Amino acid sequence: MTTEAITEEVKTRGRWVGAVQDELAHVIVGQKYLIDRLIIGLLVLMGGLGGMTGSATQAASATVSSPAATAVQRAAPVQPAALPPSAPIVVQAKKFGDEYEANQIAAEHKWAGQFVQFTAPVGNINSSGVSFTDVTSKFSFTQISCRVSDETQLIPLVKGKSATVRGVVSDDQLMGVISLNECEVVE
Repeated sequence: MTTEAITEEVKTRGRWVGAVQDELAHVIVGQKYLIDRLIIGLLVLMGGLGGMTGSATQAASATVSSPAATAVQRAAPVQPAALPPSAPIVVQAKKFGDEYEANQIAAEHKWAGQFVQFTAPVGNINSSGVSFTDVTSKFSFTQISCRVSDETQLIPLVKGKSATVRGVVSDDQLMGVISLNECEVVE
């Protein structure tokens, strides 16, 4: 199989990648490189792209961020949760993260749809919102990702400095990311 044929097959079979990247970017804020590598890793674990192996899989990894892959129509937007109550539940970020780390299913049942507020050091900031990575008492890849619709609230934030945010806990956690919607920066 020629390189051109492989590239064309990757573009054809990889049309879904752009939509997956977009959806993951809403949950894993500011980590495009990580998202791309996760997708590549999943493809490798699944045995390539449906029968493709070797150089074809390598071509797929090179094509993950191509314009052809990102030209895919976006998936349907996530519907916002019900309006939060006026007073959030104040939680300690590390205890909150530890609950998800210990048993994600139990934590999702307990926290999904709850309006919470916490303070933690900022891990990353981008136009979608802010993420917090130091949210467990032991080493973990668990993070809290907050979608902020008013980008101007993010301007005063600084990576590594503590910030207080509040938002509604999503019911669809993904790969160790605790998602909060309708977030606002408190201080």
